Amino acid sequence: MSRGLDLDIQRGCCFGLLGPNGAGKTTTLRMLLGQSPRTSGVLSIFGKSIDSNLREIRQRTGIVPQAD
Repeated sequence: MSRGLDLDIQRGCCFGLLGPNGAGKTTTLRMLLGQSPRTSGVLSIFGKSIDSNLREIRQRTGIVPQAD
């Protein structure tokens, strides 16, 4: 579960989410990619809402999962 998250990443930057097990890292990424529903709040990437621009956002983003 993610609560009170406000994330602003400047254009051209790469970022990572770090935290202990159960902190909501995977849930946050899944919500940003439209793979997990949210109960409140607004999600936007590139200044566009994921609700109406999900296809375009998915074409312009990527995730590299951790491999042990």
